[in-house]
Amino acid sequence: MVISALIVSVPPQLHSFTLHSDLAYPLGSILHSFLALWCTCIMSEEAKSPQTTSTTSPSEGSSPATVQQLALKTEGLKSSYYHFASTPKELAEQYKPKEIQRTEKEPTPEPPKATGPSSWNKAGTWEERNISDWAHEQITKMYVGLKPNPSKVPAELAVSIKEMDSIDGDVNIVWTRGKKGLHFELEMTMSWEGTYQGEEVEGEIKIRDLDQHSLNDFEIKITASDTKSNAARDILRELFVEDIRAKFREFCDAALKYDE
Repeated sequence: MVISALIVSVPPQLHSFTLHSDLAYPLGSILHSFLALWCTCIMSEEAKSPQTTSTTSPSEGSSPATVQQLALKTEGLKSSYYHFASTPKELAEQYKPKEIQRTEKEPTPEPPKATGPSSWNKAGTWEERNISDWAHEQITKMYVGLKPNPSKVPAELAVSIKEMDSIDGDVNIVWTRGKKGLHFELEMTMSWEGTYQGEEVEGEIKIRDLDQHSLNDFEIKITASDTKSNAARDILRELFVEDIRAKFREFCDAALKYDE
């Protein structure tokens, strides 16, 4: 725009003026420098001229100014130190931090007891749920106090399982192909005591490598604590083993109904 004005301001008499070849280059250079200086001065004056914008303040009782209206006030408010304009106080007030009111946390409700595979397992693929803690407790309750079938053992033998000394291993309810099953690997040691022919007898019952594949014939080792208990031990090995296996099968039936 400025250069166009400069060209227009050149007198018409000079439009067809032809310079001598020896003077053309020096005069052209001088004219170019003069025009460049002139343009610089004009642009500098335009930059110094104040820019005023009219903003309308909201009247009393009217709705608060919008962010767009307040943003107009930032024009001309540039700090002498920062490049960007300072934020008007009225606009900054809208972003003032507010204290969050604390509320008492409500207790988390107990999740419903699962009665089957998870909702995501619509296809009935492999899924297992660990119930080891519950299983250890139930097995202990079932075995402590267990006695041989009185109809099978001599009347002079009166023994029972005293306590569960140790129980280790995992018990899991498993869903596969839409069917529910019980998988486990357990080891346990129990102590037994009682009387035989008027004498006190005692010993241990050890079960090792017990899993779902050996449910009907898992190994049970019955030992005696002293020689006077050997006779009672032999009777238990013959007549008490099946009672112990049958009791564990009862546990398996109960475990399959645990989450129903």
